[in-house]
Amino acid sequence: MIQKNFIFIILVFLSVIGFAQKPQKIGYLDMEYILENVPEYTQAQAKLDAKINTWNGKLDKIKADIETLETNLNNEKALLTDDLIKDREEDIQIKKEEFKALQETYFGPSGELFLLRKQIVKPVQDQVYNAVQEIAKNKKYDMILDKSSDLLMLYTNKKFDVSDLILNKIVKGRKLQENKEKKKQRIASNLSKQEQMKLKIQERKEKQLALREKIKKAQQERIRIKDSIRKARTAERLKKVNAAKNRVNKTNKSVDSKLPKTISEKQSVDEEPKQNINTKLENSVTDSSKVNKDSKKVKSAAQIKLEQRKKKRQELLDRLASQKRRKDSLKKAAAEKRAKKMKEIEERKKKLENK
Repeated sequence: MIQKNFIFIILVFLSVIGFAQKPQKIGYLDMEYILENVPEYTQAQAKLDAKINTWNGKLDKIKADIETLETNLNNEKALLTDDLIKDREEDIQIKKEEFKALQETYFGPSGELFLLRKQIVKPVQDQVYNAVQEIAKNKKYDMILDKSSDLLMLYTNKKFDVSDLILNKIVKGRKLQENKEKKKQRIASNLSKQEQMKLKIQERKEKQLALREKIKKAQQERIRIKDSIRKARTAERLKKVNAAKNRVNKTNKSVDSKLPKTISEKQSVDEEPKQNINTKLENSVTDSSKVNKDSKKVKSAAQIKLEQRKKKRQELLDRLASQKRRKDSLKKAAAEKRAKKMKEIEERKKKLENK
């Protein structure tokens, strides 16, 4: 109490000296009021209180064990030997030392409470300190005192209380920080949406490419099947043409094989009348005319066969020529159809690419 008054007297003395030179602007704040209205501090204090309650529970248990041991020792001391009494006293002493060590660990100058308070509460206290510094600088305060500290303040004027200003400053700072965080989240969300849109576009392109490839393969397969069918039909037609040619060749060979026989028969028939004429000049004119008629008859039969063979050959040639013309027309029609189909395929490809 004496120390508080001494400090206050010194401050008043310094203020009086200052007033003698120039006007002094002094403000004050209520740190307890400020901290109670800062959500971060109340949350941090709640965490600290929970830890403190846990630690006090452990210490209370050890303390209860010590009291139980002491009570039992006092009740049974008259019945125990000196050695047993000494052992129990040592057990009690060990428990007391354990209690002190644990208490020091939790609540000592560098204990867990100090470290946790520094870790949790210090950021809030730093906010308050920074707000005080900024307000003092902007409002041109020469001094800002803490009403809730050990300093004794006999009278305070409410208009010099800057506690609400500091609270507003902290709230604004928190809102600015929250807005920054929200902005970052929005930017991250927009980037995520853009990435998702890019992925969707990429997937759509991949699907289009896969569809085009599928269509292309289907078209190639259809063309391949058509080509194989066309080749099979062409091979079948060639087979039929070759068979027809073979039949014609066989017919020609048959005609050629029969022709020399007919000629030899003609020659023999011609020679026989000549011999008859040479040996039998005395035969009548009627016999000679008969031989001439037979010779003419044989000659006309050979000519008929030759003409028939020529006719068959010409018919075969005409048939082959007709088949060739039909084959050429089919090839031309197939080529035109294939060209038309390829043109349609190219147009569909261009349409798909334009999409």
